[in-house]
Amino acid sequence: MNALVIALLLLPMLGALSAFVLGLRANTIAFWIAELTGLVLFLITLTLFFSYSEPIDIPMTWFSFGGISLPFGLYVDQLSLVMLLVATGLGLLDIHFAHDY
Repeated sequence: MNALVIALLLLPMLGALSAFVLGLRANTIAFWIAELTGLVLFLITLTLFFSYSEPIDIPMTWFSFGGISLPFGLYVDQLSLVMLLVATGLGLLDIHFAHDY
Protein backbone atom coordinates (compact mmCIF):
# COMPACT_ATOMS: atom_id res chain seq x y z
CA MET A 1 0.00 0.00 0.00
CA ASN A 2 2.77 2.46 0.89
CA ALA A 3 4.74 1.39 -2.15
CA LEU A 4 1.83 2.34 -4.43
CA VAL A 5 1.65 5.82 -2.91
CA ILE A 6 5.40 6.27 -3.32
CA ALA A 7 5.06 5.05 -6.92
CA LEU A 8 2.38 7.71 -7.54
CA LEU A 9 4.87 10.29 -6.35
CA LEU A 10 7.94 9.13 -8.28
CA LEU A 11 6.56 7.57 -11.47
CA PRO A 12 5.72 10.84 -13.28
CA MET A 13 9.29 12.06 -12.82
CA LEU A 14 10.77 8.77 -14.04
CA GLY A 15 8.37 8.66 -17.00
CA ALA A 16 9.13 12.22 -18.05
CA LEU A 17 12.87 11.68 -17.76
CA SER A 18 12.83 8.40 -19.71
CA ALA A 19 10.50 9.86 -22.37
CA PHE A 20 12.88 12.78 -22.82
CA VAL A 21 16.04 10.69 -23.00
CA LEU A 22 14.64 7.93 -25.21
CA GLY A 23 12.56 10.39 -27.21
CA LEU A 24 15.69 12.08 -28.51
CA ARG A 25 16.05 9.13 -30.89
CA ALA A 26 12.41 8.74 -31.93
CA ASN A 27 9.24 10.66 -31.08
CA THR A 28 7.22 7.45 -31.21
CA ILE A 29 9.14 6.01 -28.26
CA ALA A 30 8.51 9.13 -26.21
CA PHE A 31 4.77 8.92 -26.92
CA TRP A 32 4.51 5.29 -25.89
CA ILE A 33 6.50 5.88 -22.71
CA ALA A 34 4.21 8.81 -21.81
CA GLU A 35 1.11 6.77 -22.66
CA LEU A 36 2.29 3.81 -20.60
CA THR A 37 3.23 6.03 -17.66
CA GLY A 38 -0.19 7.70 -17.70
CA LEU A 39 -1.95 4.34 -17.88
CA VAL A 40 0.07 2.89 -15.01
CA LEU A 41 -0.64 5.96 -12.87
CA PHE A 42 -4.37 5.67 -13.57
CA LEU A 43 -4.37 1.94 -12.76
CA ILE A 44 -2.47 2.49 -9.51
CA THR A 45 -4.99 5.15 -8.51
CA LEU A 46 -7.90 2.83 -9.37
CA THR A 47 -6.30 0.07 -7.30
CA LEU A 48 -5.92 2.37 -4.30
CA PHE A 49 -9.44 3.76 -4.70
CA PHE A 50 -11.17 0.38 -4.73
CA SER A 51 -8.86 -1.45 -2.31
CA TYR A 52 -8.49 0.85 0.68
CA SER A 53 -11.19 2.65 2.61
CA GLU A 54 -8.97 3.91 5.42
CA PRO A 55 -6.61 6.85 4.90
CA ILE A 56 -2.98 6.07 4.13
CA ASP A 57 -0.49 8.06 6.21
CA ILE A 58 3.24 7.86 5.55
CA PRO A 59 5.19 10.08 7.98
CA MET A 60 8.81 10.88 7.13
CA THR A 61 11.52 13.28 8.19
CA TRP A 62 12.57 15.57 5.38
CA PHE A 63 15.51 17.26 7.07
CA SER A 64 17.18 16.82 10.44
CA PHE A 65 20.09 18.85 11.78
CA GLY A 66 20.98 18.90 15.44
CA GLY A 67 17.78 19.50 17.39
CA ILE A 68 15.87 20.81 14.37
CA SER A 69 13.69 18.39 12.46
CA LEU A 70 11.45 19.18 9.51
CA PRO A 71 8.73 16.59 9.04
CA PHE A 72 7.33 15.53 5.69
CA GLY A 73 4.56 13.11 5.03
CA LEU A 74 2.06 11.74 2.60
CA TYR A 75 -1.62 11.48 3.47
CA VAL A 76 -4.00 9.87 0.99
CA ASP A 77 -7.72 9.64 1.74
CA GLN A 78 -10.78 8.98 -0.43
CA LEU A 79 -11.17 12.62 -1.47
CA SER A 80 -7.57 12.88 -2.65
CA LEU A 81 -8.01 9.57 -4.50
CA VAL A 82 -11.03 11.00 -6.34
CA MET A 83 -8.95 14.00 -7.36
CA LEU A 84 -6.11 11.66 -8.41
CA LEU A 85 -8.58 9.70 -10.55
CA VAL A 86 -9.67 12.90 -12.27
CA ALA A 87 -6.09 14.14 -12.76
CA THR A 88 -4.62 10.85 -13.98
CA GLY A 89 -7.66 10.02 -16.12
CA LEU A 90 -7.69 13.39 -17.87
CA GLY A 91 -3.91 13.31 -18.18
CA LEU A 92 -4.07 9.90 -19.86
CA LEU A 93 -6.76 11.12 -22.27
CA ASP A 94 -4.77 14.26 -22.97
CA ILE A 95 -1.67 12.27 -23.87
CA HIS A 96 -3.68 9.80 -25.95
CA PHE A 97 -5.59 12.34 -28.02
CA ALA A 98 -2.61 14.68 -28.46
CA HIS A 99 -0.67 11.99 -30.32
CA ASP A 100 -1.95 12.75 -33.83
CA TYR A 101 -2.64 16.41 -33.27
